[in-house]
Amino acid sequence: MSQIEIITEGISKDYNYNTIFQGISHSFTNPDAIALLGDNGSGKSTLLKILSGMTGPTTGKIKWILKDKEIPDYKWFELLSFCSPDFHFDPRFTISEILRMYMDVKPFPDHLSVSELIERMNFQAHTQKKMNELSSGMYQRIRLVLTICTEVPVLFLDEPCSNLDIAGVKWYNDLIEEFAAQKLIFVASNDPKEYAYCSTDIQIMNYKSSL
Repeated sequence: MSQIEIITEGISKDYNYNTIFQGISHSFTNPDAIALLGDNGSGKSTLLKILSGMTGPTTGKIKWILKDKEIPDYKWFELLSFCSPDFHFDPRFTISEILRMYMDVKPFPDHLSVSELIERMNFQAHTQKKMNELSSGMYQRIRLVLTICTEVPVLFLDEPCSNLDIAGVKWYNDLIEEFAAQKLIFVASNDPKEYAYCSTDIQIMNYKSSL
């Protein structure tokens, strides 16, 4: 796995004249797993989106460094995968079709195929189901397997265990252990079962304005 570093330099984010957080300066390098922690509405998901380049900070700067070379922000997407309960697939497609289309645009380990991913989710009996026919837990498993199993150095996980039962949480942690051990992982959560493997945390409340 390529060595990558993400550097934040005093980033802040404002919404409607309110400062959500400010002064976040850190350096992150793989392999590592970082939990972004805070109450609901504290800005965890917003910080995840800023780090990934999905939205920009109000002030401050973010750098992505790959093999000692700074990567322009329009190319960050090539190095990351993002999972969020807000992301939805076209309901007209089947599980097999969604997996196949995603694997056509993102790199996966050579030993993984559509049938292998289906087997890992234990979805052999559901391959022809359309996305709008799935339970919320099945839907989340598809999001996670397509995010975690990609061959990219950075993962962004927003509330990854949403809609998962106890068996699903174990499956998620096993997937992280097998496919993400050498990656840089950011987990936005307020549920310990989602980030138990993280070695570092950022408490969003520590970056709130005192005014």
